[in-house]
Amino acid sequence: MRKVLLFFLPVAVLTVLAGSFYLLSDTSEKQSVLAISRASAANRQKRVPRRLRLTPTPTPSPTKILIPTPTKIPTPTPVKTETSQQTTFVTPTGVPSQSVSTDSVKDYIMQKINEYRLSQGLSGVKTDSYSCDFAKLRAEEIAQNFNHDGFSNRINAKSLPYPSYHEVTENIAMTPDYKDVVSMWINSSGHAENMRRDTPLVCVERNGNYYAYEGWRP
Repeated sequence: MRKVLLFFLPVAVLTVLAGSFYLLSDTSEKQSVLAISRASAANRQKRVPRRLRLTPTPTPSPTKILIPTPTKIPTPTPVKTETSQQTTFVTPTGVPSQSVSTDSVKDYIMQKINEYRLSQGLSGVKTDSYSCDFAKLRAEEIAQNFNHDGFSNRINAKSLPYPSYHEVTENIAMTPDYKDVVSMWINSSGHAENMRRDTPLVCVERNGNYYAYEGWRP
């Protein structure tokens, strides 16, 4: 029996040692494989990704915005209209009328003005001190400067020599023949309109060949 034990004991030891070596070898091999797998995974994580070859995206061209060219609007040409202050220039002709008295000239002109008004279905006008004084002053002024500035400036400055008024008019003329004055005004639409206005107080005064018509309605 002792001999049998002595025979099997070494065999058992060898078997145990062989099994242990196998187990150790297998475990080491598995650990090596695991270590290699881990190293491979780590290498994959550390690997720098391959640079992709990208086709450059073309830069879009800026959109061209069309700005309309401003249309040039033509400036309207002022239309010259006749006003109550229209000036008539007359070339001196005929015989000077200085020899006729001022009162006679005034009476004649006032008569012709009223004849014209009556022909238009209007009542006659009459003179007064305010209109005659202003007409005399304006006749002196237009003998120096033949225009309506003296009348217009007084309107703007509110310095017309009337106590108060609702409407005022002025006509001027230059002619050597006083008998032509009213017919000249009748043939000019602006002057004719002034003679038809509702200004019951009117006077015409003369300074040489210059005539001033002033009318007003209180």
